[in-house]
Amino acid sequence: MKLKNVTGKITRNQFIYNYRRMWPYVKPYWFRALMSVLLAIPVGSLDAVIALSLKPYMDLVMVEKSIQTAWYIPLAIILFTTIQGGLTYATAYLNTWVGAKITNLLKFDLYQKMLAFETDFFNKRNSGDVIFMFNNNADMACAVLLNNLKTFVQKLFTAISLIGVLFYTSWQLALVCVTVLVVALLPMTSVRRKLNAIMGKSIQADSALLTTYNESFAGNKTIISYNLEECQKEKFNCVLDNVFKLRIKMLQRTRWITPVMHVILSFGIGLAIWFGSYLIISGTITAGAFVSFLTALIMLYTPMKSLGNNFNSVVMAFMAIERVFDILNTTPGIIDRPGARDFDGKMSTITFKDLWFEYVPNVPVLKDINLTARRGETIALVGNSGGGKSTLVGLLPRFY
Repeated sequence: MKLKNVTGKITRNQFIYNYRRMWPYVKPYWFRALMSVLLAIPVGSLDAVIALSLKPYMDLVMVEKSIQTAWYIPLAIILFTTIQGGLTYATAYLNTWVGAKITNLLKFDLYQKMLAFETDFFNKRNSGDVIFMFNNNADMACAVLLNNLKTFVQKLFTAISLIGVLFYTSWQLALVCVTVLVVALLPMTSVRRKLNAIMGKSIQADSALLTTYNESFAGNKTIISYNLEECQKEKFNCVLDNVFKLRIKMLQRTRWITPVMHVILSFGIGLAIWFGSYLIISGTITAGAFVSFLTALIMLYTPMKSLGNNFNSVVMAFMAIERVFDILNTTPGIIDRPGARDFDGKMSTITFKDLWFEYVPNVPVLKDINLTARRGETIALVGNSGGGKSTLVGLLPRFY
């Protein structure tokens, strides 16, 4: 039995299948999950109110010196910001609640699957691998994905509403700045490929770190008895050094997206100021319209600069989902035959007949064993260490 490579590419059909498999976990809480996403829409959309309100304020108050409109615009901004704050809290609460519930369901199924695996499955893996496979993957698959999904929805509708403000105030400037935004988002298309190359090694390094902690806890008496403290320190330091190198390598391959977006978007702001100055002088737009446009543009570009980091997290969450369902889809190496009888304990003898067994192919540990043990009889197995005594007994409860 083998699990799929954690960095392997997934086909389109597998992609659709995996995300259909998530539905049973979402279904019990679908209404709250939907509400957490839907509430993010007005949270993002209300960002446009501040930018939109600056146009009449600048034109009527700053330019025409009309005091009649000076009082309701600030009040409107305060009102909409208060509403936005309440919706932000509600979205965060629902998102966290739903994420925790879905994660618990997924962890329970993973735990059930873990109990179904045979002893050989655990013999070939260290404790860190098992913890990461059956616990950490579920956290990454659900909590991280839902949190970033909420962020994406919020930023998407922030972008849509602010782009609407841009075109409302000046379609000429809007075309230039939206084109720059599209160019800035292009580097995100290469994120998954770059993460695939390093993600497997990073998981193995994190698993090794967990294993070292577990081994030191379980074997503390052995470490003290044989004065292995320095040896363990050196081993732990090597693990930490490997984790550090992989963290840096992952940063080098993915985190360059955010600063590149910063640079590209700065061109958009520069072009807006240059072209906007020309439009004001030519009388195409008013000073108030330009201030409103520039405010909306900065509010649009600012969250877009950090979108690359959120996208990295979402990609890693998708990869965690694939790993989770690779585990759930795996068939244990030992399963009951169809129609297998339950053991009722009423047995007078246990017989091994022509038994051969090997852990490694073509390297037999037990060769042609024939043995009968009767109820109440005591049989001693004598031999050198590694001779197969424990293996013979371990075959009775089907450890192998």
